[in-house]
Amino acid sequence: MARILLLALLGFSLCFFHRLDGSTILQSADIVSSFPPADANDPILVGGFSAVDPNDPKVVAVGKFVVDQHNKDTKPILEFVKVVTAESQVVARIIYNITIAAKDANLLNNYRALVSVDLIKGGKKLLFFEGPL
Repeated sequence: MARILLLALLGFSLCFFHRLDGSTILQSADIVSSFPPADANDPILVGGFSAVDPNDPKVVAVGKFVVDQHNKDTKPILEFVKVVTAESQVVARIIYNITIAAKDANLLNNYRALVSVDLIKGGKKLLFFEGPL
């Protein structure tokens, strides 16, 4: 449902609706102005990053994915410990801006990553990784 709403909003934002005589019925600005302004207390802002629970199983799975992908691509080998902070952005997919704690041998460090999760197929892609912070 959210995906359909997002696609509809994108479509409306790119077009005008016209009568057969060529006069404008509705402009994208009319649609946008009909929505209430974003509230700082809203839990989700489509297109923007929103805080998510670092203990949510989906977020923890993303954190473990980050470490797995890092370990495939580079050394040293990290051991996932926990998600420290996480934010998500809903666009055509979910983008997680995530900070994780991981061990490199016995040294505990924080690392930051961006991960893309496909809403349809559920596939994940590591977009960015940095650390230790």
